[in-house]
Amino acid sequence: MRAGFAACDITPRVGVEMYGFGPYINRASKGVYAPLEARTAVFENGSRYIAVISCDLGDISQDILQRTKAMLQEKMPEKEWEVAICASHTHSGPVSSDATSGWGTADFPYIYLLPAKLCKSALTAAENITEVSASYGEGECRHIGLNRLKDVDAPPLEVVLKEDWEPAKPELTDTVCRVIRFDGKDGKLKGFIANFGCHPVVCSADNHYIHGDYPGVAMQKLMKENPGAVGIFLQGAHGDINSGCVPKPQKESLEALEVFAERFARGVRNALANAAPMADETVKCICLEKTFSTKKVFDEEYLAALKQEFSQCFKNSDASDNDFGIR
Repeated sequence: MRAGFAACDITPRVGVEMYGFGPYINRASKGVYAPLEARTAVFENGSRYIAVISCDLGDISQDILQRTKAMLQEKMPEKEWEVAICASHTHSGPVSSDATSGWGTADFPYIYLLPAKLCKSALTAAENITEVSASYGEGECRHIGLNRLKDVDAPPLEVVLKEDWEPAKPELTDTVCRVIRFDGKDGKLKGFIANFGCHPVVCSADNHYIHGDYPGVAMQKLMKENPGAVGIFLQGAHGDINSGCVPKPQKESLEALEVFAERFARGVRNALANAAPMADETVKCICLEKTFSTKKVFDEEYLAALKQEFSQCFKNSDASDNDFGIR
């Protein structure tokens, strides 16, 4: 197998609005706790380059994907590029598309320049392509996520920071991280891809510092421990599997961030250590496009029902956000 890896800084300027947590809360960043990165693996398959780009961002739009692919094709027309871009879904980064109306205002210069940065990361990875061998391993991660719909959400911080904490129903969460490691002919780790399912929300809406939440901080920690290697994170869950620390004030959540990042890094370390050679190292690239929606159609009948429901809430002097289904 031939593959190359690279990472590039995609940290926005301080002051941009941050992604998620609620509509129109005007949560602007005021500092950088940890830089954001795009980490890339490029696999060579004959005349094709298959790029997997993982970003410390909340989401990625189709427009950014298509512009990145077009740039790569223009820069290296002799290769056929297949590109997959994924986001970790951190809420401690910028709004990275214009499709999240109200949930943070997009910084359009940042969105405009982002494809060029992603392109640079992929081109650098392509320059680093060499012969590698692939191994697969798993590591236990039982002390990170909880199912917020079917478990006790947001336990006290002093509880979740205990070394042996785990949710009451771990079977309703992801408890294992899955890792593919890539080693060069010299036996050195060149890169690794880690998959795990837990919403990156160790830090709450009170946080105004930019960082990649527990996956981004963990990947940077592991890359420092393995100089020259690039760690790529593939998200496996969003809202319903939360971290054990949410929501907490900024100071407390930043303290918890290091703990949860280390817990995830420990799982990846164990997976890297016990990884076994893969029987089939064939690179397969399957492109699927699917639109998912869990929202009802906003027709007149549905809007009328919403109006009636919310009117009842407004008449109640003890109403709270929870009465409106806001989580």
